[in-house]
Amino acid sequence: MNIILVVCGIIFNKEGKLLATQRSEQMPLPLKWEFPGGKVIEGEEPSAAIERELNEELSVSVRVVRELPTFDHQEETRVIRLLPFVCLLSDSATVVLTEHAQDRWIGNGELEHLDWAKADIPVTQYLKTHWQNLLAALPADQENAQ
Repeated sequence: MNIILVVCGIIFNKEGKLLATQRSEQMPLPLKWEFPGGKVIEGEEPSAAIERELNEELSVSVRVVRELPTFDHQEETRVIRLLPFVCLLSDSATVVLTEHAQDRWIGNGELEHLDWAKADIPVTQYLKTHWQNLLAALPADQENAQ
């Protein structure tokens, strides 16, 4: 079975909301919501991949705070291994979408109201349960915008 490593950014803002992005109509899984990120290039460290992907997709620089548990999503011919990273936006960063239809800052109670890509659903369930602990563990000096 082919395993595809995919990183995703879990980005909280100062108000304790989380960034979700909606895939464009031209992307696979059109208009599904996801955590921004993408495939790890062979030989690339996952933490470097999330920095690269968020720069490519959102035009932002991030600081990786921590890695969350890995989640596998079984498809017909492959497994998507999702590697979530809690990240902070650099000082006064502004999200500029380069691939997605829209973005939204959401609270914990809004997680279940979006139409998530199937691979992201286990991450949303983890976040729902661990939301307060994740917020409490963020550095006090976080400078993420929004």
